[in-house]
Formats: sequence, C-alpha cells, structure tokens
Amino acid sequence: MKEIFETYDVVVIGGGASGVAAAIAAVQNGAKTALVERSAYLGGKATAAYVGTICGAYLRSENQLGRFVSGGFLKQFVSELQIKSKTDLIKGKEGLQYLPYRKSAFKVLCDDLIRANKIDLFLQSTVHSASKKGSTIDNIELLNYDKNIKLQGKSFIDCSGDATLIDLLSLDLISSDQYQTSTQVFSVSDLTADNIENFKLSMMKSLQKGMRESGLTKAAKRLSIMPGASDFNQLYFKLSIPFEVTFETNRMTELNLYARSLVMEIFDFLKKGNKNFENARIVQIEDQVGIRTGRRHLGKKILNKREVLASIKDPTSIARGSWPIEYWSMDSKPKMEYFSLDDFYDIPAACLCSDSIDNLYFAGRNISADDEAIASARVIGTCLQTGFAAGILASDKVNGIEALESIKKVQNKLEF
Repeated sequence: MKEIFETYDVVVIGGGASGVAAAIAAVQNGAKTALVERSAYLGGKATAAYVGTICGAYLRSENQLGRFVSGGFLKQFVSELQIKSKTDLIKGKEGLQYLPYRKSAFKVLCDDLIRANKIDLFLQSTVHSASKKGSTIDNIELLNYDKNIKLQGKSFIDCSGDATLIDLLSLDLISSDQYQTSTQVFSVSDLTADNIENFKLSMMKSLQKGMRESGLTKAAKRLSIMPGASDFNQLYFKLSIPFEVTFETNRMTELNLYARSLVMEIFDFLKKGNKNFENARIVQIEDQVGIRTGRRHLGKKILNKREVLASIKDPTSIARGSWPIEYWSMDSKPKMEYFSLDDFYDIPAACLCSDSIDNLYFAGRNISADDEAIASARVIGTCLQTGFAAGILASDKVNGIEALESIKKVQNKLEF
C-alpha cells in the first residue's frame, strides 16, 4: 500500500453529529480541516443505528414548546433537519421535547454541510495508528479503503464515540465496569391496524402471552415503537438488548449477532401469533447496534452527576445540557433522574480538553464525564454543541488564541 501524506490545522476523528459540528466550526474559524469517518456515510449512531429522535436540543418544559437550549449551530442544524424530514416536535412525559427525523434527511444534511464548507472528508477510513512527540500529537494513520494515509495535524479532535485515541496513544481514560445497554432498531412493512394505539396494545398483549405461555424470550418486553412513528407501510421498532456491553476483544461481534437473533425471534413470533403482522416483512435491521456510552477521555475536568441534577452554571461553559439522566441497565426500562423544568446545566470547556495532551480535544459521547453525567450529555442535541465548541477551541489553539477568549467566542456563536 502506498502511503500518502496530508497536513492540516485540525483533524477530526468521527463523522457523527459531534464530528460534523466540530469540522464545520473549525473550518469556519479559518482552519484547514480534515474529517475522518469509518463508515461510508456521515451521522454516526444517528444514521448507522438510527437513533430516530433529536433529544437534548430543547428545554424540558410544560409551558414552552420548542425552546432551544442554545442557538447558533444547534438551532440551525436541527431546524434544517426538521424541514428536510418533514416532522413535528413531540412533547412527551415530564415535559420532555424531542424531534423525530428521517435517517436519509440526516445523511443528506451532513453531506450538504461538509461540501458547502469545503471540508476534506475521508469516508471508509479507519484510524489504526497515532504518534505523539512529548505531550503533543503529531499525526494519525488511517486505512482509507485500500490506501494507507498519514494525516499530520496541529490540533486533533476525537469525536469517535469510542475514544479511539485512548488505545492508540495509551492515554488515561474514564471507564466503567459495565456500560449502558444498547438498542437495535429495525423496520417492518405491510402491517395492518386502524391506529397506532390499538396496534401497540395488541402487540404488547401478544408478547406478554408469548413470554408467559410459549417460552418467548423475556427480552420481548423491551420492544417499543419509535416515537412519532405511525406509518404502517413501514414502522420502526426499537429493541433494548439485554447484553452486557464491554470492550473486550470482539465483544461487538457477539453483541451484533445476539441483537439480530433477538429481532428475528420476536418478529417470527408476532408474525405467527398476531393478526396485524400476518403479511408483515422486515425491511431492514439497522447497520449498527446503538451503543449509548463507552470509554471516555480524561479531561481537565470531569462533569459529574451532582452538577447535572443541580443545574450548575459555569462561566467557562461551552454547551448546555437539557436532557435528564437516562440510564439504561439490564432492566427493561431506563432509570430517569430529572433536574428542574425550564432549566439546564453547563458543560465547562475543560471537559473537552485532554488532561495530558496539549493539542487533543474531544466531543460527543466521549467527553470527560462520569457515568451518570454522560447518561444525560450523550444525546444528539448536546453532542452538536460540544462538537461545535471543540472545533472552535482546537482551531483557536492553532492560532495561539487564549482559552478564555476562545470560550467567549463559543458562547457568542451558540448565542448563550
């Protein structure tokens, strides 16, 4: 394989919501920027696992509908996604507000933004090596389809969701004995029903009977319909997977195989035992299982549960969290912990800055936070903000701009 060299001001690893936001912020801030994504398309878990809803973009409220927690890039992205998806905001229990979206719309919006901002994009590219000099990262190497490419950079942002650079550079990390359980999304066509509520009731009665009398897997009680879904020509389902998520070698293979086998077991049962499923067929099982949390980088500060639940404000804030702590364990339902209505907590800039590497930043699901705090901050609305902030911080670092000045710039652009 021929090795190709490229040099950039900012290199972003991971093309999910936070990575796209980081790359756009960096290039708009004057930095020559590269974005590296291992899939053939952008969006991360939002598209590969099809999360289905934008959570954490709006304040939780019983009185105000659709009040964004911040402005700027977050508001622009979500508003454009809503237009492309042709969906309406949903108000759920406890004042929670979230926006359903179409996977294709998310992909197209990301593509359009990357092209419009003239960002160098490397799809189907897996980072396999990284090197540093002292406390500074010098370059990363990636397999770009069938070519080995070395990218040199002045600042690096890890938005991989899996904290890719931790292993490659033997960095300190925040880890857990057990991570939150994952979700498998799949879609089914040719269902028959008069309305969604009657359909849900019929489906759950069938599943309960199957678990009670026919030996159907107990995981069937974890099946739900994606919020906002009502089209019986193609309905999306979510199945929470009762499988311990660890980062042992090849564990993700076991998880994916297990998730698909559960989907098929439950679907086959419903097809035989529920009249609404008689003519049904599975259209697609999404490419990836939806991993909620994993290893995180150790930053200069660790966001904690107390700060989330007390809605703590911080003068160095670069993002606002509005989603409650939503912790999925091996139980069938998540543990929800709320802070006050119409309020938010701040995420300090230090949660995005490496404790040991001078030119490393991170955003999205692998920011510096404890288990409970990341159970709130992992959602797409917050990831868009932390990604955008990391892009500004990293590109300003290249230009020698002081951190406090850079933080003020983030706050202005996100309209705090």
